[in-house]
Amino acid sequence: MRLPLSATRVFSLAAILLIAAAVPARADSARRRAVGRAEWRREALQTMRVAAAGQLISERQQLAAYVGAGFNTLCVFDVNGYTQFSAGWDFKTAEQVRFETSFAREKGMPLILGLAVEPHDTSSGRIAEATDAEIRARLQLWKTYGDDVVIGVFPWYDDVFWQTVDVGRQLHIYRLIKEVVPDWYVFGMIGEFGFKATEDEVRRHYEPAAFDHLIALMYPYDLCGVVGASLDHKASADPDGDLTRYVDRYIAGMELKFFRYLQPGQLIVLVGQAFYYPGQAEGRTPRGQDIAIMMGRGMERVRELAGQERNYSAAYYHWGAEGGSIVGLWQRPDWLEAAREVHARMRAETVAP
Repeated sequence: MRLPLSATRVFSLAAILLIAAAVPARADSARRRAVGRAEWRREALQTMRVAAAGQLISERQQLAAYVGAGFNTLCVFDVNGYTQFSAGWDFKTAEQVRFETSFAREKGMPLILGLAVEPHDTSSGRIAEATDAEIRARLQLWKTYGDDVVIGVFPWYDDVFWQTVDVGRQLHIYRLIKEVVPDWYVFGMIGEFGFKATEDEVRRHYEPAAFDHLIALMYPYDLCGVVGASLDHKASADPDGDLTRYVDRYIAGMELKFFRYLQPGQLIVLVGQAFYYPGQAEGRTPRGQDIAIMMGRGMERVRELAGQERNYSAAYYHWGAEGGSIVGLWQRPDWLEAAREVHARMRAETVAP
């Protein structure tokens, strides 16, 4: 049966209107998802408790200890290390990326991703800096499997004032990251070597407009000489006071030189020292109480800064591994207990009326 022309026009018009209505509805739904994910990332960052690890913390006993200490976020890198007999990174395969992002999703633990981009010296030679094409391809792989679980990415620098990564290189890397994953946070990274930086060095290595948030490394027992205080809790009559004064001086000095120039909305991710090297003098290795002072006092001082009032993040380097060349949280139950207490206080403050 053929419909009259007028009826055909009515149905055609109705179909057009339905399609037209559906397009904005889909667009609005996408906008709502984007807004929701942005809010999730912001909240996840503000309450992030994370320890850097050389591998995904997935083994049952270690994961139980990690979660039990109040950690709620995982830090992973896009490499397994470097290849043994050649100067090159051993990049994670697509299957590894799929597993690690699926694991994080299953456990309800967001990811922070470290991206190997700079030259690196190995026993087999020097690994060249990553090309633009390599960076884009690797980011796309992580985006494909983990767009909903990754908070952000940091180019795998050390303190840029120690590694001397110039601002131009940083800007280029950050721009590449934003091209592929525009919704992910990109982190800058500075540490104690910036404490005494000259104005020219600051200009060459620090540009807060370039990144979304700032990772600040604070390693008092490893690098205390840079800030001007040599810590030794065995020889000191007031080891708690020594470290407290160190933390206060570090935050005040970094605020004067760096933090006060952060833009509205940018957060400071303070990374405390949770490592030492086997054979190091006992007085030069952090105690459990030192972990509590570093992160408890450190983040209290950070929250006193303008724009950081709601910043309840806590980050540690590093998790550690049995038989490794560096001791971390996993090998020190007293450190884990100190971290648990710090995290419990932070959680209580964030839910207080």
